[in-house]
Amino acid sequence: KVHCVINLDHVRQNRETRLVILTLRPVEAVRMLVQRQIGARTLLTLKDLEGTSPAIQRVRQLVQASAPASAPILIRGERGTGKNVLARVIHNESPRREGPFILVNCASVPSQFVLSDLLGYEADSSEGSPGGRPSKFELAQGGTLYFQDVEHLPLEAQAALLNAIELGIVVRLQSAHPIPIDVRIIASSSADLERLTAEGTFRSDLFYRLSSFEITLPPLRARREDLPLLVRRILSRYEEQRQRRLDPTPEALGALEAYAWPGNLRELEGVLASAVIQAGDSEVIGPMHLPEAVRRPSLAQPAGTPIPGVQPLRELEREALLQAARACRGNLSQMARMLGISRTSVWRKMKAWNLPPDRFRAGP
Repeated sequence: KVHCVINLDHVRQNRETRLVILTLRPVEAVRMLVQRQIGARTLLTLKDLEGTSPAIQRVRQLVQASAPASAPILIRGERGTGKNVLARVIHNESPRREGPFILVNCASVPSQFVLSDLLGYEADSSEGSPGGRPSKFELAQGGTLYFQDVEHLPLEAQAALLNAIELGIVVRLQSAHPIPIDVRIIASSSADLERLTAEGTFRSDLFYRLSSFEITLPPLRARREDLPLLVRRILSRYEEQRQRRLDPTPEALGALEAYAWPGNLRELEGVLASAVIQAGDSEVIGPMHLPEAVRRPSLAQPAGTPIPGVQPLRELEREALLQAARACRGNLSQMARMLGISRTSVWRKMKAWNLPPDRFRAGP
C-alpha cells in the first residue's frame, strides 16, 4: 500500500469535460508542506533561560535531562513565569528541533470544537465534503505538540490525548483508520492539578502520564538575584529598535528588585515597556518612569497580600511530601521518619493530595 493524497482537476471546454488531471502526492510530502506553513520555528535555547539563581539553574538541569527523551513533560508554574518559552526551549534542545512545534491553546478553543480541532475529521463522501481535516498530532508529526493550559481540556479531549500518548496512534472523527504518530507531548498548567483530579474535572491517569517528568518554573520573587539580568535583556530589545542605550538608575533598579511581581516576567516586560515610553528620548529610566504600584508597593497591595518569597503552607506541605515520596520511593514508613510524623498522618496527607505511593515506587 502507498498512502497518497489525490487531487483532481477538470479541464472544461464548451461545458464539456475535455481532460481530467489526476495528481498523487506522498502523504509525507504534503505533511511537510503543511508543517512549514503552520508549524512554529523556535530559535530559543538554554541561553535564553537567563539567570544565576539556584532555582533557574535547577530548571536548566532538568531541561538538559529531559530534552533528549521522548516521554511527556509537564511544565508547572504561576502565570507569567515563561512556560511557553520553556516549552520552546525544550523542543529546540531536543532531537526534534528540525520538526514542527505546534501549540494547542486549550483555553481559547470553545469546548464544542476542541475534539474536532484536536483529532481532525475524515471527509464525508456522502456529502461530498473535500479532504477532511488532519489532527494536531499529524501536523506535529516528528516534532512537538504543546498543550498550553492543559487543565482547560474537556474530559473527552483528555481521553483522546491519553490514548494518543499510550497507543501512539490517532483516529480522526468519522474514521476507523488508525494513523501512527511520532510526537513529543509537552503540557503546561498554572492550576492545582491535584485538586482538579480529586474533584474529577481532570483525569488522574492523564495527570500521572503527564507528570512522569515535571519542571516547575519559579516565580520572579523567588529569583530576585536574576532581576538585573532580566531587565538588561528586555531593555536590549528596545535599544535595537531605538538605536540607543537604555539604563535604569540605581533607584529605579532598587524599586524593581523590591517589588513582589505577582504577574512575574509578563508583568516585568509590561512595566519596562511602559517605562521606555515614559522616558521618551531620555537614555535613563528613573523611578518617575515606573508605575506607582512598583514605586510604592505598600499603597497598591491590600491587607492580606502574600509576603514576597513566602509560600503558602499548603504548597510547602505538598512539596515536602513530594520530595519525601521521591526519596523514599513511596515507602510510607521511611517517609514518616523523614518528615517526623506518624505513618498514618503521611498516608492521610498523601490521600488528601491524591498522591498514591505506587506512583513513586518505580523511582524518582
